[in-house]
Amino acid sequence: MLGKPSLAVAAAALLLGVAPQAHADQPHLRIVKTPGFSAMPLHVMERQKFLERQLAKAGVPDTKVEWTRISGGALVNDALLAGNVDVAVGGIGPLATIVGRTAGTPVEVKGIAAVVSQPIYLNCNDPRIKSLADLGEKDRIAVPAVKVSIQAVVLQMEAARRFGEKDAHRIDRNTVSIPSADAIAQIVSGAGALTCHMAADPHHTTEVKSGKVHTVLDSYGVVGSPHNISVAYTTKRFREGNPKLYAAFLAALAEAQAFITADPKTSAAIYLEMNAEKMSADEIEALIRDKKNIFSSVPYGTERIVNFMHKTGAMQKPIGSWKDLYFPDIHGAAGN
Repeated sequence: MLGKPSLAVAAAALLLGVAPQAHADQPHLRIVKTPGFSAMPLHVMERQKFLERQLAKAGVPDTKVEWTRISGGALVNDALLAGNVDVAVGGIGPLATIVGRTAGTPVEVKGIAAVVSQPIYLNCNDPRIKSLADLGEKDRIAVPAVKVSIQAVVLQMEAARRFGEKDAHRIDRNTVSIPSADAIAQIVSGAGALTCHMAADPHHTTEVKSGKVHTVLDSYGVVGSPHNISVAYTTKRFREGNPKLYAAFLAALAEAQAFITADPKTSAAIYLEMNAEKMSADEIEALIRDKKNIFSSVPYGTERIVNFMHKTGAMQKPIGSWKDLYFPDIHGAAGN
């Protein structure tokens, strides 16, 4: 499960949407991506022009591709619902939230495919903190978005395991919404109010190498399996109205994921061209080669995370399968 991206997914995506349509797709494709490692396939897709190539194959070579960076799942969801972007990229939490909010409405949203799976680590700069039980009222944990981000949900899952399901939200009061790039500086320096940071690579590695933080837990251990940290999603309206653009994006994503797995060195160089990181190309390449970081379109960890969110009241309904959150184009994948 932790190997290369599914070639079946890539092949299927390449075959989608090439039949003649009765209407023309829109003349532009607007994609919002979050900065950082969790958007690695999108950085590669943009730099290598994979999307433009797939659009040409689909018969719409003049489509204008527009890339926008937004940090924070709530802001990404707002942009999608406002019609300001066509394809959004965020975590499982934001995806589940927006699917629940929009089900049965004219702006119904579902997932296109997974983008990256990564573990998230709770790193703390105070040696007294060995578990969530050691957190005091004044301790603060940086997450991208309180309550709904995958980082926040993982903390709730660990709180439920340690303190009981009724206390799943016990740690919410300790969390604050801070972009990861800002949090890392506070955690390493010890300045400011932050005690801990829910960090994924490359920020996790940077923090640990500083020698000033220690890792308390990791999300793969909490969830019990690998899980997506970023997924792509869109509205039913966009998918049905722009089948060629939709299929081209899905194919380009699979192509970019396969490229990263096959050529970590070039992918690391591309990443550093497009992201300000205080790490060398060799260090980024090592992270790409790390089997815990999975570049695949397959949804992982969806059912456990989303159904936990239902138990805590964050989701109105449970899901019977991860497929409930995704459009059928990806349903042939061996997700969970």
